[in-house]
Amino acid sequence: MVRGWGPPPLRPGALPHHPPAPARLRAPGATVLTGTSFLVTRFGNVPINARIKEWAVTSPPADYVEILQRWDLFNQTRTITALAAFVLLVIAQSGSSPRPALSPTPSS
Repeated sequence: MVRGWGPPPLRPGALPHHPPAPARLRAPGATVLTGTSFLVTRFGNVPINARIKEWAVTSPPADYVEILQRWDLFNQTRTITALAAFVLLVIAQSGSSPRPALSPTPSS
């Protein structure tokens, strides 16, 4: 005869753990920040990098200082959003408690 707590859904620890609402919003927030970092890189830094590559062949344009300042602004934006996404993921993970392992039911 097998003794245990009953069918698997009724065992302690078998039900999913749902963190409070603010904790559930951290991972999607990190996803949005990561996407923002990607979009800033793709549509901000990459086009400027392509223009800067042309400067190796020709001379820099007269407004090159403004172009470099804009590149720096994009770089700071993507760095801050990527760092904030990482911090949110660390906080989300550290705030969640590990689910208890289910022990095998003894058979006798």
